[in-house]
Amino acid sequence: MKPGWIGAAVVAVCLLGSACATAPEPKSHTAVPEPPYYTASSPTPIIPPAPRARPGLLPLIRTAVADTYGQLGQRTYYGFIDANWHLVDTPLYSRYKVCPSFGPQGDLMLATGDGYVDVLDAAGNRTARLETAMADCVGARYAILTEGSELMPWYGPQTLGRLPDGEPLFPARDDITVSPIDVDTVIVADATAAWIFDTTSERITPIVQSVVSRPGSHLDATGHVTWPIPAAVTVADERRFGYLNRDGTWAITPRFQWASFFHNTDYALVEVPLSGEQENTTISRLIERSGQFVADLPPGWITELTSSSGVVVGYSVFADYSD
Repeated sequence: MKPGWIGAAVVAVCLLGSACATAPEPKSHTAVPEPPYYTASSPTPIIPPAPRARPGLLPLIRTAVADTYGQLGQRTYYGFIDANWHLVDTPLYSRYKVCPSFGPQGDLMLATGDGYVDVLDAAGNRTARLETAMADCVGARYAILTEGSELMPWYGPQTLGRLPDGEPLFPARDDITVSPIDVDTVIVADATAAWIFDTTSERITPIVQSVVSRPGSHLDATGHVTWPIPAAVTVADERRFGYLNRDGTWAITPRFQWASFFHNTDYALVEVPLSGEQENTTISRLIERSGQFVADLPPGWITELTSSSGVVVGYSVFADYSD
């Protein structure tokens, strides 16, 4: 399968590279009062200043009483100071995301305001204002942009934006989903096709059919998942999970009602329907990477048991025998 219009748009914008970038908007720097001039009502640093491994902003917080849909409550607002304790943004943002960059330019900050997201460089200059409700970093050069509502900023038309200018790679649409897999990989899908997009290499890999992916969990020390990953397709109006290879092919064809990640073991947990039982009754099973069943787990609430280093060493089952 050749990449469709989404893939073509990704390639086209990537080829433009820095030609899409806009000049940073200069900001005035106001000195922050030194302690002990901070009071309970003044903006306070989330973390104390310390030597930085690379340039970047430090967040400030301010708590205020606000009227939210007819109810009074406390709201937290965020601002930023630079490494020299100079105020570069007063606390007006409702949330923020740090996009780590390992180059000399330093980290970028995605700061969410009321119906917009500001992209701030390491010096506090605003490189772009994105008319979107929510933005999440993917790698150092891209962000998932979601045109959601104030109530549900995470739900709405999606696209990928190239940082630092936020230029979208393709038009945001309701039928497009951009799902993060790990720190630098996403799956872009519409109703007919899907692609794996590596934001580091900017490589586009077509997937055998349109899938619904799950965000990565149990990331390794570098923030990456272990392939193959669980992904779902719609079969006869029902969702079925299988396991997807990095090259876009199926390692295990979709046939499970739910599937977990293999992460750092050779086993994964899946749910399959119980034959002959009432509708929507399933059983949990362990499978190998080949897709072969290894063992059935008793019914109940299943949680993973992990070591201090995050390695899964087993499973616990909480069974309700009250009936």
